[in-house]
Amino acid sequence: MKAKYFPNCDFLQAKLGVNPSDMWRSIHAAKEMVKQGSRRRIGDGEQTNVWHIPWLPGDNDGCLTNEMPQELEHIRVVNLMETGSKRWDEEDEDATHVLFDCSYARSVWTQIQMGLTDVSTAGYEGHITDIIQHFAEKCSRGNFALILLVCGNLWNRRNRLVWDRVNVSEFGVQALVMNMLHEWKQKCAEGNVIRDEHGQFIRARNHKLQALYSPREDEALGLKEALSWVKELGYKRCVFETDAKELVEACRSARGNTYFHLIVLDCIDLLKHYDEVLVDYVPRSANVVAHELARAIYSMSGVHEWVDTPPDCIRDVLIIDSIE
Repeated sequence: MKAKYFPNCDFLQAKLGVNPSDMWRSIHAAKEMVKQGSRRRIGDGEQTNVWHIPWLPGDNDGCLTNEMPQELEHIRVVNLMETGSKRWDEEDEDATHVLFDCSYARSVWTQIQMGLTDVSTAGYEGHITDIIQHFAEKCSRGNFALILLVCGNLWNRRNRLVWDRVNVSEFGVQALVMNMLHEWKQKCAEGNVIRDEHGQFIRARNHKLQALYSPREDEALGLKEALSWVKELGYKRCVFETDAKELVEACRSARGNTYFHLIVLDCIDLLKHYDEVLVDYVPRSANVVAHELARAIYSMSGVHEWVDTPPDCIRDVLIIDSIE
């Protein structure tokens, strides 16, 4: 009977089906009564859905009565247990434990070399929000950014382990953090290159930006700086190329009251100082020169400017561009 009517589930989840026999119809009619008094015995919890299968002791129907978040519909009892054991994960929602106190987190902090191997012994006791606030007040901007990246990746790792049963190694988390930190730094530096109508190098400049905003705001600030710089140099007919598509579209129809749109309005005002000007979108692959120039700022100090002769960091890229 199981092979015919419920081969891929248990009796409590079985459907009546199409054209059932009288015997199966009678048995199925008693399912709800059986369900009210039955409970699934939990072994490893791998096959027990926490919402749809009766597994909790008590006088109710044995299922969770909380409102079910859509994204958690398919979680199983095993997701509520400590990894590798049959004990309940009582610290499942303790963010301080996940981000700082557990052995895994301590190992990651040690590899990152932040010196924060233990929150309690480091003197940062309290709720997780208090700890983060302490870091915000005491750390440099760069170190605070690194702390946030580590915390974010530790929490993502925890979620992947709990819900997807995928374990990311300490080295994997470290690599993700360092890659994200590098990209964040890239967003906080600006590289501007002026070329003539034939693509020949005329002038270049790079410098760091205040990395206090979102990536799109940083892009808008970068364009504003470039427009001011080129205006001061006296150029009147220009095409400004950027790989920030949203910024280009905003310059054509600035609508909104966010800080991003306020910066765009400043850009539009600067555009009025040119006789002929265009802000154009190019893919990132066509904007390599500017990105390489921005990357180079982290091996330099201050603002750098080159006239007539390009810096070594973009010389090869310019040659490749001229060939293509």
